[in-house]
Amino acid sequence: MFYAAMSMFSWKSESDRKKSVFLISFITATLCSLLVYWYELSNFTLSIDEEFPDNFEQTVMMGRWAHALLKLWILPEPYVPFFSLMLGLIFLSLSCSVSVTILELSATEAALFSVLYIALPQFAYQAEFSNQVDTVGISTFLSALSLLAF
Repeated sequence: MFYAAMSMFSWKSESDRKKSVFLISFITATLCSLLVYWYELSNFTLSIDEEFPDNFEQTVMMGRWAHALLKLWILPEPYVPFFSLMLGLIFLSLSCSVSVTILELSATEAALFSVLYIALPQFAYQAEFSNQVDTVGISTFLSALSLLAF
C-alpha cells in the first residue's frame, strides 16, 4: 500500500513538472513574441494585403479554402489591427508549448527552445500578411496538437 501511495505521489510531481515546463514555455514564447514583433504589433500602416475590406473571393481564387472558411466563420474580417497578429502569436506560443511537451524538454531547454521557435523567419514573413497571420498561428497549433495526439 505504501508503494502504491508513493507511486501516485511521484506521478503527480511528474505531472506538475510537465505543467510548469508548459507554462514556462508559453510565458517565454509570449514575452519573446511581444519583443520580436513589437514593431509590427504597434505599426498600423497598411501592408501588402490589408487594403481589401473582404478578402473571401481572393483567397478562394488562390485555392486557400481553409483560410477563406476560417475568415468567413471564425476570424475577423476585415482586417483588425493588432488583434490578428496577437491572435496568431498566442497560437504560435501555444504550439511552442505543445512542441516542448512532445519533446519532453527540461525547463531551461524549454525556455531556449521557445526563444528560437518564436524567432522563426517563416512566421516573421507571414506577419507581413496580416490577413493570414492568425491562420498560420492556428494551423501551426493544430499541427502540433495532431502530432501530440499521434
